[in-house]
Amino acid sequence: MKYSVIIPTFNAEKTIEYCLNSVKSFYNENTMEVIICDNQSNDNTLKIAEKFPFKIIHNNKKQSASSTRNLGAISSTYDNLIFIDSDCVAPKNIITILENTPNFNDSKCIAGNFSSKNIYKNFFSLYKTSYTHLKLKNKRMNVSNAAIMFIKKKYFLEVGMYDENIITMEDDEFSIRFQAKGYTTVFNPNLEVDHYKKYDFISLTKNDFSRAKQLVTILNINLKNNHVKDYSNWIGLYLRGLINCLLIMLNIIVLSNIIFNYVPSFGGHSNFEFLILTNLIYLLNNIDIFWFNLRAYGLIFSLMSLFFQIFTFLTIILALFSGFVELIFKKLSKT
Repeated sequence: MKYSVIIPTFNAEKTIEYCLNSVKSFYNENTMEVIICDNQSNDNTLKIAEKFPFKIIHNNKKQSASSTRNLGAISSTYDNLIFIDSDCVAPKNIITILENTPNFNDSKCIAGNFSSKNIYKNFFSLYKTSYTHLKLKNKRMNVSNAAIMFIKKKYFLEVGMYDENIITMEDDEFSIRFQAKGYTTVFNPNLEVDHYKKYDFISLTKNDFSRAKQLVTILNINLKNNHVKDYSNWIGLYLRGLINCLLIMLNIIVLSNIIFNYVPSFGGHSNFEFLILTNLIYLLNNIDIFWFNLRAYGLIFSLMSLFFQIFTFLTIILALFSGFVELIFKKLSKT
């Protein structure tokens, strides 16, 4: 079987060499082509990429990851595509892992995961790495991950590739349309890449805000075009997050009620009893994250993650609210 490995790049000088060295470890010129599709980088990304025996093409059409991935797919020679992001490091046995996926020959799309490894050891980078790893691991079915994904070119083109108007979360939007066609994405938990992404407080908050806000756009697009066929499955992908958002909003209501004493009790229970209950449910809803971080990084990191996640979901709530308000105003301006 022959593969086209597509690596989109944009100002990736800090990670591209790690990525390309990992790809070189499994590269076979007889059965594989590697396409580096650059999206108008203005750092040393291309100088580093030119050291490798891979094809380099340039996306001057539109500065977006979706557009760059699409150009790589259109330019590919082979029928089997593997997408790997430029800040990801793949294992040298990735092809073996991929081909050992159950029913591999019949699979149209196989999604992988981020590992829990990151060369950046600050709290925010490790927090995001572990959270994303567990989030994808828990979803398992019918969710794509553009950072590490196998898909047959025929189906990628048939579904319409990535939406080039989507700024982020384009893989979630693609997975919705993929399911609408009646196709299934298989999740292979052994197909992992190390995600070398550095975050600080500001960049992580901006990332979470923009991704959550984009969900409103994605939902609107797919409702309008009737792409969402199985609402229960789509909601299931975000069920844990929805529960967390609800619990955090309840906490805010109860805390404000304790301060201002609007309502003395809730169904015969005091404010403090209700507060304990909501936080207990929050802990149970995130217990696997707590234990994973406890084993991987220790008690202090695990507790910090649990509390910082509250801030993360506050950011998501604000982003969703902002997205819906913006959408309403856009619809009103058209009437």
